[in-house]
Amino acid sequence: MRGLDVTVIEMTDQVSDGGNFQHIKGVKTQIGKLGIPIFFNTRATGIDKTGVACVGPEGERVFPADSVIYAAGRVPNREQTYALADCAPEFYPIGDSLGAKNILFATSQAFKIANAI
Repeated sequence: MRGLDVTVIEMTDQVSDGGNFQHIKGVKTQIGKLGIPIFFNTRATGIDKTGVACVGPEGERVFPADSVIYAAGRVPNREQTYALADCAPEFYPIGDSLGAKNILFATSQAFKIANAI
């Protein structure tokens, strides 16, 4: 909606509902309307200034990126989170990287930070 090209890299074979089946209906509708590509069963292996290195069903590839939102897991791993802190000039740990909460907490944090960016 803001003229950005968005790509979703998803480790599993489906988009998570975050525990709310109504939420996923809206997400899937928007993804379809906006034509956002999703690469399922694909795992990020590294992030650098060229983009996100991944491995998936079709092998290894790099997704070029100017900005990356890294969202993974429900158990906080602060060591891994802060290991990425020097990958970009701005770094915003949010959601489960700070402590497992719920989808409302994570998305409200993400919304505030995305608007600030």
